[in-house]
Formats: sequence, C-alpha cells, structure tokens
Amino acid sequence: MVTQFIVLFALVFLSGYIDAIAGGGGLIALPAYMFAGVPIHETIGTNMLSSSIGMSASLWRYTHNGYLKRNRNICIVAAIFAVCGTIIGSELSVHSSERTLMVVMLFVLPVVAGYVLKNKTLTKNDNNPLPQRKTMLLVAIIAFFVGGYGGFYGPGAGTFLLLGFTGIAHLSLNEAAGVGKLANFVTNMGALVVFLANGEVIVLLGLAAGVFSFLGNLVGSKHFTQNGSKIARPIILVVVVIFMIRLIHDLFFV
Repeated sequence: MVTQFIVLFALVFLSGYIDAIAGGGGLIALPAYMFAGVPIHETIGTNMLSSSIGMSASLWRYTHNGYLKRNRNICIVAAIFAVCGTIIGSELSVHSSERTLMVVMLFVLPVVAGYVLKNKTLTKNDNNPLPQRKTMLLVAIIAFFVGGYGGFYGPGAGTFLLLGFTGIAHLSLNEAAGVGKLANFVTNMGALVVFLANGEVIVLLGLAAGVFSFLGNLVGSKHFTQNGSKIARPIILVVVVIFMIRLIHDLFFV
C-alpha cells in the first residue's frame, strides 16, 4: 500500500510538470490514481482537486511573467465560457456509469494521447492578430467546448486550449499559455465543485497529491520556454499503453 502511494505521488508530480509545459498531464495522473485502486468517478474528482492545486503554481508564474496582463478581457471571456462548459461536462460525467466511463476512456484516451504527442512541440505563433471582437468570439467557443470536455474527462484539455488559442484565435504562444492556463484552472475548479457536491472526491488524498502536483507545476512552468516538453513523449506513451492494457482487462476479463 505504501509503495502504491509513493508511485502515485511521483506520477502526480510528473503529470504536474508535463501539464505546466503544454498540457496532457492528466494522461499520467488518471492512470496513476486508478492503479492505486481509486474508483473511476473518484479518480476523476480527486484528480480535479490535486490538479487544481498544482495548476495554481503555473498560473501564478504565468501571471507573474505578464502572460495575462494584456489580455484581461479575453481572460474574463475564456473563464466564463470555460466554467459554463465544464459544469455541463462534469454533470454528465458524475451521472454516467463506471462502465460507460471506462468505454469512453478506451476510445478517447488513445486519440487524445496521439494528438497531444503529435503536437507536443510548440513554437511561437507569428500569425497576424485577429480583430478583437473575432478573437473574443473564437476564445469563447474554444473555452466552452474544451471546458465541457475537461469537466467530463479532463486529460489534454490544457493542450487543446493552447493549440486552439494559438492556431484558431491567433494568440501568441505566451498569451495563449496564460489565457489557456486560466481557462483550464477555472475548468478544474468548476468540475471540482460538481464532483464534491456528488461525493466523488477523496479530499485527503487529493490534498496530499496536490502538494506534489504543485511542485511539478512549479518546476514545469519554469521550463516552459526551455524545451522541457521533450521528456513528456516517452513517459506519456508508456503510461497510456499500460493503462490501455489495464482497461481492456477490466472491461472484458473481469
């Protein structure tokens, strides 16, 4: 039992590190909780708690570095629509059966992992900025739908926000990182409220894991502009493959 928690906390630290750089840390954190024997609904809810604590570290660093300073109106729009989406998504999640969530994971996990791995290395966006009104509209749409996904399941939401804000809304990489981190943070917090209200969070475990997630995010956000994402690819690949084998076993052989 002690070994399980040591491994869990180590993987949560690693997931925080990866999440701070370009998202996708949940691809490691969720399997880590389930390998430790946490039921699937409580896995998602408890991960919302620990990742919210961890995300506050990278959000603070990005704010301190000025990534949000010039985008206050965009930040407000992103936060509002992300919360609206995540409440809908998390309500669907807590009222879905355990087997339904496992089937969803079986199909969604490899797709999300492939997308995250394929797009893990990001470069600065030199696209011409869009008109303010169009930018706000696109940010709102992206935040709402990614927020809904984040509330229902979670892994990769930060990456989708980062890619959407740079590739579709034409924000610079640093701006997208700041706005995306804020949207991802409020997504986690909104979903956490829903999961807490439904008794699907192991609070003490989430708080303990949150310390390690915080430290991982702190280190990862420091390496954001130093190509720290290179470590993410092999680790995510190994964890996802092992988790897929575990899911298939639990679905069809138990």
